[in-house]
Amino acid sequence: MWPPNVFFNFTKMFYVFIYFINTYLWNVRPFSWLYSVPDFSGRYEGIILFQYVNEKCETITDTLEHIKVIVQNGSDIVINSWTKTKDGKMSSKSISIEASIVKEKDGTYSLLYNYLNDGNFELNFCPHYGTEVLKLIENGDGKHLVGKYYTERLPYQTKGKIDLKYTSNKLHHEK
Repeated sequence: MWPPNVFFNFTKMFYVFIYFINTYLWNVRPFSWLYSVPDFSGRYEGIILFQYVNEKCETITDTLEHIKVIVQNGSDIVINSWTKTKDGKMSSKSISIEASIVKEKDGTYSLLYNYLNDGNFELNFCPHYGTEVLKLIENGDGKHLVGKYYTERLPYQTKGKIDLKYTSNKLHHEK
C-alpha cells in the first residue's frame, strides 16, 4: 500500500494535469481528441436585425452593429455581447447564463444559450433575458455565427436575426 503522502501528491498532480488540459490544452492536439466540439472562442462582429411591435401595433424593423466575445475551454463557454446604437455608442451588455453546444443532424454545430442583458438606464433599456441559437459556419470566408434570438424585453419584446463574422482571437471587452 502506498504511503498517504504519495497518494495525495499523485492526486494533486493528476488534478493539476487535468486542469491544464481543460483550460489551456483542450483545443491542441493530442488533447483535442478528448473533446468533440469545435472552438467557438474569439471576437465576432456583424449585424443584428431586430423586430418588435410598438404601442401602435406597428412592426418596427432595423439593423444595428453587434459584437460577441466568446471564451471557451474544455468544460465551459461564456458569451459576452454588445450592440451599438446608431451613433456608435454601446447600448448594453449581455452575458450568457447557461450555454450548450449542440451537434446538428447535418454534422454542423450550434451554440444555444440564455443570457441576461444589463440594460442601460441612460437609453431607457430595462434589464431583460433572452435566448439565442447560433450556427457555426466555417467556409473559405472564415468562421461565422448565424442565427436567431428573442427577448422578453419590456415594454416591447424583440426578436430577430444575427449574422456575425469572426474577426480575431483577441478577447478584449467593450465598455
